[in-house]
Amino acid sequence: MIEVANAAREAGIATVAITDLASSPLVPSSRAAVLVGHQSSFISNSIGAFMVAAECLINACAAHRPEETRAALQARARMIRRLGIEV
Repeated sequence: MIEVANAAREAGIATVAITDLASSPLVPSSRAAVLVGHQSSFISNSIGAFMVAAECLINACAAHRPEETRAALQARARMIRRLGIEV
C-alpha cells in the first residue's frame, strides 16, 4: 500500500490516506489524511469505522460536484448494462 501511495505521489496523483495514526507511513505521501480511531477488540468495529469514514468522503465529494457525479454514475450504469453484471 505504501509503494502504491508513493508511486501515485511521484506520478502527480493526489491521494487521501484513511488511517488510524498520524504517524502512519501513508501520511507523508498523501495530500491529506483522515484519521479514524478504532480502538476495539472486535475487528468488525474497526472495519466499520473505516467504511463509514470512506462513505462520508465519497458523499462529500459527490455533493461538491453533483454534475460530474451524476455523469460518472450514468457512465457506470451504462457499463454495468453493457457487461450484463446486474440483471
